[in-house]
Parts: sequence; C-alpha cells; structure tokens
Amino acid sequence: MIESRNLTIEYRYAEGRCERYTELAAEFVRLNVDVIVTYGTPAVAATKQATAVIPIVFAVTGDPIGSGLVASLPRPGGNVTGLSLQKTDVADKRLDLLREVVPGLRSLSVIANAASPVSDLRCAR
Repeated sequence: MIESRNLTIEYRYAEGRCERYTELAAEFVRLNVDVIVTYGTPAVAATKQATAVIPIVFAVTGDPIGSGLVASLPRPGGNVTGLSLQKTDVADKRLDLLREVVPGLRSLSVIANAASPVSDLRCAR
C-alpha cells in the first residue's frame, strides 16, 4: 500500500481538547472511512458512540473491559478492538523489581489520576 496512490489516511487532532473527540469521530463517520484508529479511552468511547459499523482499532487504552469498550480481550465483540496498557497482574512484580533496585525502600509515593482507568493503584503488599 502506498499513501496517496491506493491508500488515503485522514489525520485529525483534538489539539489537547477532549471535547473535540465527538466532533472528530462524527467527521470520520461522515467521510465513511474503512477503519478508525484512535488512542486513549475517552477518544475510543466517543468514537464508539459515533458508529457501531465502522471498525475501530485503539492503539492504546486503559481498561477496555471495565470502561465498556469491549466485552473481553480475546473476543471483544462489536466493532472495537485494540491494545490495553492495563497490567494489574504484574503490579506485584513491578514492586518487587523496584525493591531490588532500591533495596532500602520503605516508602513509595504514586502520583496518578485515580479516576482514570489506566491508573490502577492496586499494587499494595
């Protein structure tokens, strides 16, 4: 495939304004594109609301199951699929690794947005 020859890529940017996701998703639907590639839970959610027909592939999102974007990772169902950054099953391993790097570790601080599905703070031990 060669862009401009047998492939057209339509780029749109929200310019740091999340409220634009709905507008951009609606524009892609009007353009009747073959697939929409997006990034981040809010953008995926806005795009999913805009279409149940056009395939949506998210490059990265937090918790696609918990946020209702897909039914499951192996069988997402619907028109949405992609990759997730959420790895709660390795949180303990990360803490073990940190303890190896900082052997005297007694206190750990975490700065995160607790409302974000990407920020799973369940790594306590």
